[in-house]
Amino acid sequence: MTSGNKAKLQQLKTAFLRAIDRAGNVHRLHLQTKVSEASLNRYRSGRQDIANAPFFTLLQMFPELELRYFAPKNPAKVDVSQEARLLAMFRSMDREEQDACLMMMASTIAEKQKNAGKA
Repeated sequence: MTSGNKAKLQQLKTAFLRAIDRAGNVHRLHLQTKVSEASLNRYRSGRQDIANAPFFTLLQMFPELELRYFAPKNPAKVDVSQEARLLAMFRSMDREEQDACLMMMASTIAEKQKNAGKA
């Protein structure tokens, strides 16, 4: 298994635990997602690896899940691993954190453009 795949599996495990935390407990996550409590408990305890969960189960737990089936056409221009890490971090934030992140980025870019115009 590549280190990239290991990182993705770790992100999945982290997201699953975060989903439980956000819901409050396994029972509440079950009520929100309609995934059986027994399955959720097996994933949480490690008796069953979340990486082996059926795809539909992952869609139920993570309705905003998106997949990219193919790498960008110009991989030389895009650092895919860096892009994936940034996207994973951004998606792990709640809406308020995402808004703050975008505002900070927009401010930084505007400042750089302003300073570039002075040079």
